[in-house]
Amino acid sequence: MLSICAMYFCYGYTLYFYLTWLPTYLSRIRGFSSFATAIVHAIVLLSSGAACLLGGKLTDYLVKNRSLRAGRCIAVVSMPLSGLFLALAALSSSNTAASVFLALAAAMLDMGLGGMWSVCHDVGQNAAGTVTGCMNMFGNFGGTISPVVLGYLVEWYGSWVLPMLIASGIAALSGVLMLAVDPSKRLSQTH
Repeated sequence: MLSICAMYFCYGYTLYFYLTWLPTYLSRIRGFSSFATAIVHAIVLLSSGAACLLGGKLTDYLVKNRSLRAGRCIAVVSMPLSGLFLALAALSSSNTAASVFLALAAAMLDMGLGGMWSVCHDVGQNAAGTVTGCMNMFGNFGGTISPVVLGYLVEWYGSWVLPMLIASGIAALSGVLMLAVDPSKRLSQTH
């Protein structure tokens, strides 16, 4: 269960960049107008939502046609890809390319969500509520510190590149941690 919680902490940390600082980044660093910032931010979040639906379908398909582990491990691939695309956005000199990379990064971030939440039920069984509650709590911890850490790093280093590269590494770490989760290993019950 510790791997599940740590994995979701990393997910939450990365997610909150998109929810809190992305509009500031787009307007101040990329120089987008208020309207363009709103459009790009909406596209980024919509791509995330669409990928979440696609990932849910994909986890169901893979469980049915491959194995439980294959279906639950989409994040093993999607989270490192999210980190890669976020790093490319941070390092890109083109606003258009950065916007595309941000949309892809957010999409890959949420592609594995169906598997992440489903694994709580696989592992938790009758204690699925406890496992999902713990996982979500750790995700909120990550989401709580992310805006603060990112803000201080931007202030201290005068650049958004390092904070975004750190977030990209944390996203990739989430995928590695998901690899350690075995959905067929049930939470031991003590009565």
